[in-house]
Amino acid sequence: MSRRATLLPLLALLALLAGCGERPEPAGGDPNRLTVYSGRAEDLVGPLFERFERSTGVDVEVRYGDSAELAATIGEEGENSPADVFFAQDAGALGAVAETGRLARLPEPLLGKVDSRFRDPGGRWVGVSGRARVVAYDKRRLSGRELPGASSTSPTRAGRAGSDSRPPTLRSRRS
Repeated sequence: MSRRATLLPLLALLALLAGCGERPEPAGGDPNRLTVYSGRAEDLVGPLFERFERSTGVDVEVRYGDSAELAATIGEEGENSPADVFFAQDAGALGAVAETGRLARLPEPLLGKVDSRFRDPGGRWVGVSGRARVVAYDKRRLSGRELPGASSTSPTRAGRAGSDSRPPTLRSRRS
C-alpha cells in the first residue's frame, strides 16, 4: 500500500497528545501536516485538533462533512486521497472505508490503550467515544419484562412504546 493510500483513524492523533510517541506517516509525505476527514461536528472536535496543533507543531487541515459522504469521497479518491485520518461519526462509514482496504493497521502501543471490545479485530480502527441509550416508559402501561430489546417498534408494543419524535441532535440517532 502506498504512503498516500494509508489512512489512520483519529486515535493516532489522540495517542500523540497522550505522549505515546508513535507518529503516523502522513499520506501527503509532509511530516508537519496532517489532513483529517471528519464526520464529527466542528464545534465538538475542532478544539481537539487545535490542541494537537499547539502540542505538536503539526499543521492539521480538517475537511468536515457527513461521514458517509466523506467515506465515499475517500473511495473515489483512492490512492490519490489526501486524507491521513478518517474520524467517522458512525460505524457504518468507518466499516465502508475499512472494506476498501484504505485503512492501515495501527501500531500495537496504540491498540493496547483500547479495550479489545472497542477496536477492529484487524487493528485498523478504534472507538474514541461511547454513547448511552435510554428507554423511558410508563410503568402503568408496560412492565419491565416487556421492555424492548433491539427495537422499540415491535407490533406487540404498538401504542405502548415509542421514540422521541423530535429531530435528532448532532445526528445522534443515525448510528
